[in-house]
Amino acid sequence: MPSFAQNLAHPASNNISIRELSLIVDWLRGDYFDIEDKQPVLPHDQTTAHQAVQLARTISNPWTSIVGAPPPTPETDLQKATRLFAANCSTCHANRRIGVSPVHTSAPDLTNFGSRSWLAGLLDPAQIKSPAFFGNTRHITGEMVGFVVDNLKERDDADKTKLQNLIIALSAEAALPSQAEADKAAESDGTLAKGRKALGEAFESSSCVDCHKFRDQGDLGAAPDLTGWGSKDWLVRFISDPAHEAFYRETNDRMPSFGTAPENSTKQPLLTPTDLDLLSRLLRHEL
Repeated sequence: MPSFAQNLAHPASNNISIRELSLIVDWLRGDYFDIEDKQPVLPHDQTTAHQAVQLARTISNPWTSIVGAPPPTPETDLQKATRLFAANCSTCHANRRIGVSPVHTSAPDLTNFGSRSWLAGLLDPAQIKSPAFFGNTRHITGEMVGFVVDNLKERDDADKTKLQNLIIALSAEAALPSQAEADKAAESDGTLAKGRKALGEAFESSSCVDCHKFRDQGDLGAAPDLTGWGSKDWLVRFISDPAHEAFYRETNDRMPSFGTAPENSTKQPLLTPTDLDLLSRLLRHEL
């Protein structure tokens, strides 16, 4: 296979321009245009195209054509984590904080994952079926979407307060550094205790622990265990094996088990423990 755009320093010597290459990649991925659009939109300008190619090239070891050139500057943890996300996660997920925003996504947007604002969007009947959450996943027809749409659409003041406390308590399970002070205040004023209790209380006819386990409430089922939700340990375990009994089991929607090899296989996992640690820290804004 030819190297169509090998020389970024002298693009005139390449077979095709970087923008043309970027558009070809979009076309192969199905991101070139929306078939329902009256006028297809070409998403990449020249600058974006160059950034996309540079990011893709970091998937393998960088190379240089200069004999005797100094060794490349080692990657920072943030650069490596961003590269890992681009190589392994960006086909399905967006993460706008690090500049990954595909035209079409097939899984939730992970920008600000674990935060109160992310959970508020997930538990909003107007948002949960959008592409930012479950809109392009098999879960759009699942019980979670049904629970949010049916039970959280029309809420009185008491239910609004209960839901807000629930969001604060569940987000606190992640122990995000960016929310440390807010979580400490919520612990002191009793909001976390109220929110943890609310996870077991019914909204209309159902509660969270009907499907989820949370601390000493509920049992493991077809929905993820919410104990420690969004924490570094929880994320490492989830990315390693989303089909584990503590997570989605048989309802897992296409997500690979990045940290475990198939049973009776000699293949190595897709990601190392160090890779998994970096990705979890990236999602938690620790890098």
